[in-house]
Amino acid sequence: MRNSGSQRKTPQEIAASTNESEQHEWLLKASIRELQELIHSVATHPGSSLYQWAKTALAVKISEALIESIDRVEASSRRLETHTIWLKYLTAGLLALTAVLSYLTYLLLRVEHR
Repeated sequence: MRNSGSQRKTPQEIAASTNESEQHEWLLKASIRELQELIHSVATHPGSSLYQWAKTALAVKISEALIESIDRVEASSRRLETHTIWLKYLTAGLLALTAVLSYLTYLLLRVEHR
């Protein structure tokens, strides 16, 4: 079954295509899952240029996804560090308030026992 010109071709249709320009354009826009499907649909012998292009495109897409993931982890780490610093200051504030309340309780109990 062939898709109309406005619809994106499936990995199987690209594997069957003989138009290298079309294949290259498809590879540039393909998702990781589509590239995996394509790799399973094409001949895997070393002379298969589409197989090699698909493997390279998949490696690039995975690398890009890892870079994005690393960026998100770094951003989360920075937020966690900021929150930890705030938590440290809030804990110090609670310690100070606890000390003041303990001292005031002590004074109150001392006055009541007189």
